[in-house]
Order: sequence, then C-alpha cells, then structure tokens
Amino acid sequence: MIFWGVAINSSYGQQTPIYSQFFLNPYVYNPAFAGQNGRSVAFMSYRKQWIGIDGAPETSTLSFHTPTKRNIALGGTIYHDKRSLLKSTSVALSFTYKAILSEHQYISFGLSGGVSMNNIQLENINDPAILSDPALFDLVDNNLNPIASFGINYHINGFNLGFTLPSLFKREVVGIEQFATIELDPINNYTIMSSYKFPLGGGSLFLEPHVLYRVTETLPNQLEVLAVLHVKDLIWVGGSYRQEYGATALLGLNIKDLMSVGYAYEFANTLVDGVPDGTHEVQLKINIGKSKEFTKRVTR
Repeated sequence: MIFWGVAINSSYGQQTPIYSQFFLNPYVYNPAFAGQNGRSVAFMSYRKQWIGIDGAPETSTLSFHTPTKRNIALGGTIYHDKRSLLKSTSVALSFTYKAILSEHQYISFGLSGGVSMNNIQLENINDPAILSDPALFDLVDNNLNPIASFGINYHINGFNLGFTLPSLFKREVVGIEQFATIELDPINNYTIMSSYKFPLGGGSLFLEPHVLYRVTETLPNQLEVLAVLHVKDLIWVGGSYRQEYGATALLGLNIKDLMSVGYAYEFANTLVDGVPDGTHEVQLKINIGKSKEFTKRVTR
C-alpha cells in the first residue's frame, strides 16, 4: 500500500523524468539542444531504481535528433516508465531553430509535441482500499493526454544557458500529500540549465561542470550540480549531487567516433526509508553519418 502510493506520486507529482547523465544528451530536458553536435545522434538509456524492491521504477528512453538545412534541427523521443502497477508511455517530436549570432555564439529555440498514455493493471489489484482510492480513478480517466514543451538555449564559446517549460498544457496531477488533485500551471513549472566545458593543462583534459535548477508546484524546488572530467576524449569520470536526494557517481567511455557508453550509480536515496540499494542508469550514444552544416549566420 505504501509503495503503491509512492509509485503514483513519483510518477504524477513530477512532470520531468530524471536522468543522471543528462550532460550526454541535454535534449531530453530541453528541445533547443537538438542538433547541437552537428550530426545525427541516437540515444538509448535505461534506469532501474530502488534495487531490491519489487515493482520499483524502471525507465527506458529512446531519442534521436539531427540537424538539417537552414539552421533547423528535428528530433523525437519515446519514453516508457513502469513502476508497480502503473505504466506510462510518451511519444514526442520536436522542431528546433538555431540563430547564429557570431562564429561561436548562437541562440536556439525548440518546441516539442506529442502524446502520453498511462495504463494501470487493475486486474492485479486486490486491496479494496486501493481500489476505492479516488486518485486511482483519476489516473484511469486521464490515461491519454497531449504533451508539449518549449526550450531556449544561449551558447557562447562553450558556455550554455538554457530555460525549459516541460509542459505547455495545464493538467491535473496527483500531489504528494493525501492524493490531492492539483492543476499545474505551465509558467510555474520550469527548468534552468547551465554548463561550460573548458580545457585543463595541455588540452588532454577537459572539465565540464553543470548546474540545473528545477521548479515545480508539486515538489520542493531542487538544485543539482554535476561535474565531469574528460580524459583525452576517451573516458570520463565525474559525480553529481541532487538536493534532497543524494550523490551520484559517473563513468563513461568513447569508442572512437562511433559511440559512447555511460554508467551512473545513484546512492540509496532519502525519499524512501529502508531502500536496500540505489539506482543504476546506463546510456548509449550512437553517432550517425558525418557532421552537417548547422552554422548559417543570421544576416543583419
């Protein structure tokens, strides 16, 4: 009963999925990052939370984005989340425009839209208290919803500053206290991201710090800081700390210019007492084709 409540609240009280390795693919948080690598890229990630608990959250994500002509990039994401008796799937496509201000300076704007689908396995629920919970019927009645997000990113000489509205539609969700229904206002739910990648020493080492701040109506605002050390463009190691959650260790490998494999381990979090283990996350990045021109300067 307790875990069922946690599963519902963590799924619907939080609009934006959490990724420990978002630095590999910031597009999952902000559609304005589509095409940032100058080539077509596919990403696959898998997260398994709260190891040792039956029905613990499992999240799989597949995303793809590519630059096209005239400073336009296109992308798409398929997201599937399973926790306890609840399954959620969303599909979204995105359009991004990149306005080049100078050789190393640009602003990009991204818009994505799609649909989310929720499914609850009612046949596996035997507890009358759960079956009579109004939150359960609210989720069943709202199992298909349109989704949309908007993002903007400013880039100059390796520094990025981004802003995202994860949802452009008002929607009712189940809050974290007493299953109260809350209507989310898109303007009051947003994410701010910043990062900067710079060389150390002779140029074989690069340090990449990130700062991310989430504002939501259903959970306390959350600050996350992350730092990654890249070694000869071959491996990377790093760590992060997420406010009111805990620390994460990061490790990754670049395989020539073809793909990258990353692993993250989130230490046992503070959200649920008695969690026997933390969270594992694996991400695969695949580079497709050659770099494409995505740098047409804006005429004045």
